[in-house]
Amino acid sequence: MSNQSRSHQLSNSENDNTIKIPADKLIEALFHAKQCEQHYATQESVDNLKESVNYRFDAVDKRFDDVDKRFDDVGKRFDDLNQNLSNLKNLLIVFLGQFLLLSLV
Repeated sequence: MSNQSRSHQLSNSENDNTIKIPADKLIEALFHAKQCEQHYATQESVDNLKESVNYRFDAVDKRFDDVDKRFDDVGKRFDDLNQNLSNLKNLLIVFLGQFLLLSLV
């Protein structure tokens, strides 16, 4: 191959519209290419998410309603216990009063 034809090949390869990019820059560009993309949610996906969140909140509300009912039941039991203790106290007072009267006789 003559110097002239070799020179011609070099000039052709220099004009073939290629760009030389260092490997590290190319890899960096490939890894970071999608960082600027924006993701838009469809109305359907927003509705699905909203429904899912509402379902979970409804389930939590139901559990709190169940807990509230249990506390109400416990409160009623304490009220009943207080009433029974009050009745027992009144009976003891009556019993002690009668016992004292009988002991005086």
